[in-house]
Amino acid sequence: MLRSQRRGRDPPCWLSEKGAASGKEEGKFSALLAPRQPDWVASQGCRKESTAVQSCWTWVKKGVYSSYTCRVPGGDYEGYVDAHVRRLEALRRAGIVERIDADQWRIPDDLVSRAAAHDAGRDSQASVRVLSPVDLNKQIGSDGATWLDRRLIHGETADLAPTGFGQQVREAMDQRREHHIEQGDATRSRDSRVFYRRNLLAILREREVVGVGSDMALSKGLPFRAATDGESVSGKFTGTVHLSSGKFAVVEKSHEFTLVPWRPIIDRQLGREVMGIVQGGSVSWQLGRQRGLER
Repeated sequence: MLRSQRRGRDPPCWLSEKGAASGKEEGKFSALLAPRQPDWVASQGCRKESTAVQSCWTWVKKGVYSSYTCRVPGGDYEGYVDAHVRRLEALRRAGIVERIDADQWRIPDDLVSRAAAHDAGRDSQASVRVLSPVDLNKQIGSDGATWLDRRLIHGETADLAPTGFGQQVREAMDQRREHHIEQGDATRSRDSRVFYRRNLLAILREREVVGVGSDMALSKGLPFRAATDGESVSGKFTGTVHLSSGKFAVVEKSHEFTLVPWRPIIDRQLGREVMGIVQGGSVSWQLGRQRGLER
């Protein structure tokens, strides 16, 4: 797990060199940071860390922020990355970015506007966002990768109240943990620590997709074929299905169909031929006349 506490070293220098990022790129990268720098940053000099800045930005432009890529030698790169991790986790809890694994976050194209709106509205009236379309009881025994699973794997309990809904979530997490142990997806050591299978979220997602796809094949009269990572998929986009693992697009050919992760960009292609490449739990859609990649 990444450490989030700041060490007693030189402060991180965010976008420390002119030219490391500019224009729209600078705005998007800056949106990863807290709206106001802490006093200890403003009062001390920053080391130049353009290598880290440019390396991180390369990944952000691809729609993924990788803390591993940013951990380059020189300067206080650990503090630099930890500052981003804290900010990314705040944006993740707000539903703006998505955590892929311990070191990577998926960054939306409209990060700048959404992060600004989030910062502006934190002290205004409370808002409601959907954490999962599946209720807690159904998540406990689900075959898919649920909201409870993400909290279990990342050890997220500090924000849960001891009573009310927080208590219900804690109890559901305990039951979900036992479910994984019974299914062989987790083990408990002698000191009561629980270890989850590597890449558990991806395994659960694939398991659910295969099960649902097989059931759909009976009603459609078409064979289901699961898409693999790195594979190119094509066919007619005929609809969507909501699973515990998320929302999936149905892509049909004359002789088979598949289910792939849905993205908002594909909605306007309903009923049309689409093409995309499955990459790390998402799809890079090739839409339009020039078939440009759309994440």
